[in-house]
Formats: sequence, structure tokens, C-alpha cells
Amino acid sequence: MEIKGEDYLMTNDGESTHWDLRLMKTVRPRSGPPREELGDPMYGMPLEKAIKIIINYRLDKKKDTYTLKEYLDEYKKQITLLKNILESYEK
Repeated sequence: MEIKGEDYLMTNDGESTHWDLRLMKTVRPRSGPPREELGDPMYGMPLEKAIKIIINYRLDKKKDTYTLKEYLDEYKKQITLLKNILESYEK
């Protein structure tokens, strides 16, 4: 099974509760333009941990430095976004 987002790919063999996660990265070759591609996989993590890594990855892409309050506010926004997606499928 695969779960694909704009900046990640999670895969599972269907028999395990653990997921392999790949995040999008920018490749800058010596010749040619930069391109986006999925990076090396991070193997065998629970779904909850994969979601936390995706959120931290997204926040890191937005900004280099946060205050604790800013980070927690942005983290909550990402959690809410994911919950809204889940709730839209549960209806």
C-alpha cells in the first residue's frame, strides 16, 4: 500500500504496522537544472512517527528559525490540516 502526498511517499507491505517514508528533496546536478525527487527511505516506523516527521519536514521548509510558540502554532495547524483530511474521508 502507498500513501502519497505532495512532498512524501509512505509505503507498507500490508502485513506490517510499520511504514517506510521517503521525503522530497532537491537534487542539484552539476549540469542541468535542479529537480525534485524522493530521497532515500527511512524504514520501519509507526504511522504516528511518520506523520510527525512529515510535519517537521514541512515546517523546516517554511522557515529556518521559530520561537517555541510559533513552532507549536504551526505544528498544530499541520495536525489540524491532516485531521480535516481524515475527517473528510470518514463521512
